[in-house]
Amino acid sequence: MTPDEIHALSKHDVESLAAQIFANVLHSTDTKFRVKLKRIPNRGELEDLARQGMPISIDKRMPDVIETCHALLLLTQPTFSGPVLIRSLPNSRPRPITWHFVRGALSQIDIDFHGSDFDVVANDLSTKISARPVENKEIDTPNIYGATIHVHRKVAWLTRELYVLLEDEEGAIDEQLNAFVMSRSTYDEWAKVHGGKNSLD
Repeated sequence: MTPDEIHALSKHDVESLAAQIFANVLHSTDTKFRVKLKRIPNRGELEDLARQGMPISIDKRMPDVIETCHALLLLTQPTFSGPVLIRSLPNSRPRPITWHFVRGALSQIDIDFHGSDFDVVANDLSTKISARPVENKEIDTPNIYGATIHVHRKVAWLTRELYVLLEDEEGAIDEQLNAFVMSRSTYDEWAKVHGGKNSLD
């Protein structure tokens, strides 16, 4: 885009373009403009960057799609060793999923289940993992009359390859059933830091 084209953009498009340019510079290996951008640029600064020769184009895709593409591109850079999160797109089916990558390798998967039965999911996980849970815990929270108003359930599996934790918050306002799957090596690193605690605490 030319400085004149940037000048003619709507306020909304300028904000979107500025956020995209800022993210691109942070993830770029080219240090020419990185020092200049210590915050999201305004319209005048975008025009100035175009005059200095920065290639600028506006991406009209939704922010979630752009974020996913940037994360996938980071994984292809052999020099990048930081953590990368890739999230399934909003309202994706069958359920929202987040993949965690460390040093380019998949280390954890978070799955948010909606409208699923805890026992059905737990039994399905036992079948898929080919192992019985190593721990199963349920905590009831009663009200002043003794009736149960909140049930917190956790089940965990531990194998030579995986650690899986299934949690359910029954009675919570934003009730959710979540599963966390991580590699055994990731779990072992976590256990070293949190040694002495029960894995479900």
